[in-house]
Amino acid sequence: MRINHWISAAIVAISAASPALAEVVTFDEFPSSFQGSAPVVSGSLTFSSTSSLVGVWTSAPDIGAFNGTPYLLDYTGGLLSVSRTDSQNFTLHSFDMALGWYSSSPTANVDVTYYLAGGGTSLQTLPLTLAYQTFSPELSLSQVTFDLSTGGLGGYISLDNLNVDGAAPVPEPETYALMLAGLALVGTVARRRSR
Repeated sequence: MRINHWISAAIVAISAASPALAEVVTFDEFPSSFQGSAPVVSGSLTFSSTSSLVGVWTSAPDIGAFNGTPYLLDYTGGLLSVSRTDSQNFTLHSFDMALGWYSSSPTANVDVTYYLAGGGTSLQTLPLTLAYQTFSPELSLSQVTFDLSTGGLGGYISLDNLNVDGAAPVPEPETYALMLAGLALVGTVARRRSR
């Protein structure tokens, strides 16, 4: 009876050793607005852009969406790419997005390309307005890109509250060896006691 208890405890410990890394990327760690051409890193995600106007804003724009908290703003004459900083796959549950500013209209479409973890891509065109909307793709990805340059029109994307689950770190081979040795020891003790 006691051995079964130890085996159950070992199985629970092994299962709990590799949880998914869940987080909501909010950009709240940035105390003031900035812009630049370098990638922006927030939480476990890296935001790269072919635009030189990517950055985090902490205040309301003259025209465009504002949700009261810091948010990523990118001029998308280029392409905004989002991936895990450690290059692992991640699940994108949801994100908030709005039109940060647009030259000729209070509405626009953004082309979102999801690079699926299993290979291939999925393209979705999302309608944007000057108010934040929540989109929920629920996809396992290696990367996602946002493109507002369709038709040659410029504009800005405001992006916030990316709800993601990341892959747990892959255990080292020594971890597996130690786990197998422990299970072998538990098995040996169980056999000796049953005699």
